[in-house]
Order: sequence, then structure tokens, then C-alpha cells
Amino acid sequence: MSDQSPDRVIVAAIAPSEVVAQLWRQVLEDEGIIVALRARGLGHTYTPSLLAEHDILVRSDQADRARAILTELDDADSSDS
Repeated sequence: MSDQSPDRVIVAAIAPSEVVAQLWRQVLEDEGIIVALRARGLGHTYTPSLLAEHDILVRSDQADRARAILTELDDADSSDS
């Protein structure tokens, strides 16, 4: 199986919170990228999911495009500040 196999799922980015993760998920899905979210750390035991970092999981063949979209989104947010 190659690194670009659509069967392989990888972390494309790490969102600082569930709110940001949901926003990024919507942006990526609007661009046709399949996304799953996964809370990082110890989970609900010590940190509410809302405050926990989240992995942005995508198919490996869509990872480069997902990262590019999130970089553009971050650049746009930075220029608005």
C-alpha cells in the first residue's frame, strides 16, 4: 500500500479546540474532502472535549490539499487581525 492510498487515514492538522475542529471540518467538507475528528489527550476524564485539541483526520490522498486549504484559512484569519 503506498503512502497516497485512499484507504490510509492520517492526521492533516491539529485543531486547538473542538469548536475550531468543527469549523475546519466544515470548510474541508465544503471542498469535497472527507474528514473525521478525534479528541486528543486523556479525553473527557480530565479535559472536556470542547477544550481538548482535536486531530483532523483525512484520507492520505487528500492530505496535501487539506493542509493547503487550512493554511489559506489561517493566512486569511491572520490578515484580518
